[in-house]
Amino acid sequence: GTAIVQIGTFSFVSGEIYDISATTSSDCNPFNSTCEAGIVGTPLCGGYTIGGTAPDFPTFGAAAQALNTFGIDCSTIFYVRPGVYEEEVTFYQTAGASATDTILFIGESLDSSLVSLTTQSDNDLSYALTLSGANYITFRHIGIERMNSLPYAMLLTNNADHVHFDNCKLGGVYKPENKSIFNVAFTN
Repeated sequence: GTAIVQIGTFSFVSGEIYDISATTSSDCNPFNSTCEAGIVGTPLCGGYTIGGTAPDFPTFGAAAQALNTFGIDCSTIFYVRPGVYEEEVTFYQTAGASATDTILFIGESLDSSLVSLTTQSDNDLSYALTLSGANYITFRHIGIERMNSLPYAMLLTNNADHVHFDNCKLGGVYKPENKSIFNVAFTN
């Protein structure tokens, strides 16, 4: 049969990822007693921290997953604490990002030598930072580097648009010839 059940209310915190499931206890068939909604969350809005002690997001990758999955509903700033973040991170087009609702990653120390997003991969098709269709995103006072002899630390592709790098320490940037990018600026 079917029953509508009121389970109460819950206040979801912006930027948090939730795994929701419901299980019945009086069902005769234990193999169909659970319903899962999977990963759910709310759009990000406001300021968050990356790295350091008690961060909102431990890594750039965790922040990218939230942006890629849930989007934003107001301007969003990630204050990146000093450290070396050895990862390969991809940002896609972010739902809700616009000229008025932007995304900013800023080194908390305002010193690009103290915050480093890097990869040591020997795969020439991997990058510390990939912006694949990412839009209205700025990186400020952050190092984006590759820690081996391969030339590129960053990939811009698939209509990346309104992307800015201000006061960043950058390794090589690769843009495939058959892919478009728009409104990309490098300052200082």
